Amino acid sequence: MSRILCAWELGENYGHMCDFLTLALTLRKRGDEILFALKDLSRAQVILGSYGFPLLQAPVWLPALTGFPMTPPLNYAEILHRVGFLDERGLNGMVKAWLQLYELVQPELLIINSGPTALLAASDTEIPDHDYGAMLEQLLYCSTFADGAKTFSDKHADFSQFRQIESMVKRCEEILGQE
Repeated sequence: MSRILCAWELGENYGHMCDFLTLALTLRKRGDEILFALKDLSRAQVILGSYGFPLLQAPVWLPALTGFPMTPPLNYAEILHRVGFLDERGLNGMVKAWLQLYELVQPELLIINSGPTALLAASDTEIPDHDYGAMLEQLLYCSTFADGAKTFSDKHADFSQFRQIESMVKRCEEILGQE
């Protein structure tokens, strides 16, 4: 059906990949081709490896900024500063890298979770995009899957989570014109 790129750029550990997994399995079951552009491929095998999704390296900000205390950022603006949003040349390079990735992958839809530069780059394309970060964070913890995307552990899931997945799939279909 459609080629969909799931993009993750900011954050640590496994949470963002877990957030994508339920939706990706559901969309793949519908016949869509799902690819991932991820911040940390070293952790991707643990969560996504057994599902056979193509995994690509997302453009990420590597330079360490000086002058900041070693404390967590105070707000989202500080997070963006720490990942190059005040470095015009660096940010331009990141946006160009995302645009080149989009050109290579040729997605018909972008699903972005914690990807401000991916979203910024997408705004310069005709590719429909949707920032699912807020909705994805409410999905269940990914280790609760018993049988792919079909069943969930009663300990962590309830019927409302199925509705959220249905809602996100429906939104993807609307964006792609495949209702």
